[in-house]
Amino acid sequence: MTFSRYEGLDGLRVAASFGIVFLHVTVAAGSPNALELFLKFRDSALPLMVMASFFLLTVSLTRKPDGGFAGFFSRRLKRLWLPLIVWSFVYSLTEAFVIPVLFGFAPAGEMPSPIVFFTGYRHLWFLQFIFVGSLVIYPFICWLNGERKPARAKLSFFCFCLTFLYGFLFYSFLKNYTDWDSFSPETDGNLKLFISQAGNYILYIPIAVGCGLMRERISDLFARSAFRRLSLVFVLIAMAIHVGTNIIPFTREIYGVAVFLAALQPWRKISSATLQTLAAYSYGIYILHFLPAQILWMFVAYRNFEPDGAAVFAIAAAVYFASFAAAVLIRKSFPADWLLPLVRSNREQKRQNPADKFTLAAARKRPIRGCEFKKFQKRNKLGVNTGEI
Repeated sequence: MTFSRYEGLDGLRVAASFGIVFLHVTVAAGSPNALELFLKFRDSALPLMVMASFFLLTVSLTRKPDGGFAGFFSRRLKRLWLPLIVWSFVYSLTEAFVIPVLFGFAPAGEMPSPIVFFTGYRHLWFLQFIFVGSLVIYPFICWLNGERKPARAKLSFFCFCLTFLYGFLFYSFLKNYTDWDSFSPETDGNLKLFISQAGNYILYIPIAVGCGLMRERISDLFARSAFRRLSLVFVLIAMAIHVGTNIIPFTREIYGVAVFLAALQPWRKISSATLQTLAAYSYGIYILHFLPAQILWMFVAYRNFEPDGAAVFAIAAAVYFASFAAAVLIRKSFPADWLLPLVRSNREQKRQNPADKFTLAAARKRPIRGCEFKKFQKRNKLGVNTGEI
């Protein structure tokens, strides 16, 4: 059994992107103590972004031929690496010249180290992480396309075992080599950030790939109401343990995985065009929100502005929707994948997909020809979101 769409993943992307905005705004505001508990609730934000991206990528690669590695690499380069280069340059210029002028300082007059264009500017490390990770898993997924289901099940089990092995090795000794304080002071800050962050989030890639390979089995389990209720109970328990204690290890990882798995069930009641639009722009929001967060930090540092918890929530919401509006404006003005990933251009939206004739015809209440229905079923037999990063 499969579902027409993973609506829960839309909700995950919206919640995760807001959680990341909330974190950066809170840090920029001086991390008010009143928000410490809320920050633990959003600890799953970036893990969810990682798992949603690699889950949908795995589903997409196992569903249909993609034209070979050259075509795959070209698409990933355009959607991930080129935006990283463009926005790293924009943010570097802004930090060196624009922000100092806004606050009456002399411009720094120098750009950061060229390594920023490979690691990404601060928060943009995430785009490079997804880009490199997708290239690493590509050969394994392609190899599976010619194999039977037992081979997929074995590899899925291997992915889950790899997750536990990496988690053990990372927290045993690898973390000591990726921790921020382990680098020499001369090491570029963006490079330190990329290595330390990537080390923390590699764990979630094999989980997402394993779930993508076992998606049909997961869908069968979620067809049972008892399993759906059990998954929600698991989320509540994992969240309570993570938020309520700092002693038990791996609570953040378990919390993130629990939320991700619960999102794979059929959440048809939450489906909406607004939610899907916000989800489609989640990476655009992620890219753009950091500038207002930087400006807020400057106000806190140099203008004695000290927002309380309620003000931080209001500012985070304003930054989120302002970033969304800016992303929409940029895409409408410059409909290019290399500028903001995961968003269709207007030109692409106007092209009607032949497989959508069934949906459109149903909306118009006209009779459906049998051949159209069969083509629709064949093309959509895996029933997944098509907007993977």
